[in-house]
Amino acid sequence: MLLLHEEATTLLGLGPAALVVTAANGRVLVANARTEGMLGYPRHELIGQPIERFLPPDNADHTRRAVRRNGEEVPVDVSTGSVRWPGGVLISSLVRDATA
Repeated sequence: MLLLHEEATTLLGLGPAALVVTAANGRVLVANARTEGMLGYPRHELIGQPIERFLPPDNADHTRRAVRRNGEEVPVDVSTGSVRWPGGVLISSLVRDATA
């Protein structure tokens, strides 16, 4: 069974955490509704952006933080995984608000 992009995005939106899928170059390909809610950006503004814009690398104290649209930083827990795809490598990041 092949899922269409819209169906796949809807399915990903059912998860309990923000989910961001990027290409190997770090550009956002897919972001679910939880990501929109956590970061305050509409999905169309997330797509194509470098993930470092929203999830910069660990800082000096090794605390991972997400940057919201309003500039606020929120501590997060991030789990990542990758998969080889016909078009290259995809990287998925599950992002959870560490304060919730």
